[in-house]
Amino acid sequence: MMDPLALARLLGTTPSAIAGLLSAVPVKPADVRRLARSLGIDYESIRTFTDDALAPLTGFDAETQLMLRLWQKLDTKRRQTALAVLADMAAARGRRVRRRK
Repeated sequence: MMDPLALARLLGTTPSAIAGLLSAVPVKPADVRRLARSLGIDYESIRTFTDDALAPLTGFDAETQLMLRLWQKLDTKRRQTALAVLADMAAARGRRVRRRK
């Protein structure tokens, strides 16, 4: 992940300009849908494009960004449940399953 100072140097601008640009990027699905409509493209295309475009800045691939968007929609209880399921799946990966004969 590139920090704002390094990105500003790379682009020949100031860190505050980069911060302003990043804060202006719509993140709420309703705002992204509105932007897509105004550009005349479908929501999924713009969401995929932004995931791919932001990957070098955030350090997250599209799949991780999707997980983060889904995570933000969960309440505390569901987040705890999701973490328990993921922990169980991760632990099970190391265990071998015996096949019955």
